[in-house]
Amino acid sequence: MNISLPDSMKVYVEEQVASGSYSSVSEYFCELVRLDQKRKAQEVSKVCCWRV
Repeated sequence: MNISLPDSMKVYVEEQVASGSYSSVSEYFCELVRLDQKRKAQEVSKVCCWRV
């Protein structure tokens, strides 16, 4: 998978990796996807609870 980012976002991602927070750009994006999945699962859970 290839993605295109504006230069400002690319710099930000590279800074995150350089800071040691992530070992690679791939790891950074995997974490973003995991967090998004978790957030969406929580949203679904809230909707299900409201319907009960």
